[in-house]
Amino acid sequence: MTGALPGTFGNEEDVETLIVCLKDDYADLELELQYAIYVNYPIITRQQKIINKDNQTVSIKRFASFSLDLPNENYDWVHLDGAWARENHLSRSSIQEGIQNVSSTRGHSSHVHTPFLAICSPEVTENSGQVYGCSLIYSGSFLAQIESDNYNTLRIQMGINPFQFDWQLHPGQLLESPQAVLVVSQSGFNGMSQVFHDFYKEHLI
Repeated sequence: MTGALPGTFGNEEDVETLIVCLKDDYADLELELQYAIYVNYPIITRQQKIINKDNQTVSIKRFASFSLDLPNENYDWVHLDGAWARENHLSRSSIQEGIQNVSSTRGHSSHVHTPFLAICSPEVTENSGQVYGCSLIYSGSFLAQIESDNYNTLRIQMGINPFQFDWQLHPGQLLESPQAVLVVSQSGFNGMSQVFHDFYKEHLI
């Protein structure tokens, strides 16, 4: 499913892939949007690849792995934070209008913030309710962001942190985003966790 970066894998029996190719005729750039669905898991993976077919170097300053718009149904958002010897503490709060995010600019992800977020209704518990989970297979500086606008629409984005990011894409080169894994669970946070664990054991590790 991926090239130089770590990513999930599968065979023809358990995964189907869709690649949407977009082209910028002015700059002679191509963008491949890669989607994969897995037969046995409520999962979709998403990443993208940009290819410079021009004869000039292009500066890439922002390159997210995915952007997803949803109606805001009074959701909470959840992320994991912590410190040494107390990793992955669940933090949950209601989504307010504006931007909320977790990120790292250290050059790596860490126990302070992990490249993960989820949204859910306020009624969701450990074992019941619908949860949407998003995880990034990436150990570098990342940004996981939710924006709620005045039209009550959510935009979820996750990928490489754009802070001081300036990738020089030379002619003939390509840049691949980290792979994002999106999960939906009808069985609360525990159901979401089990899907992530089982999926990663079978298709990543």
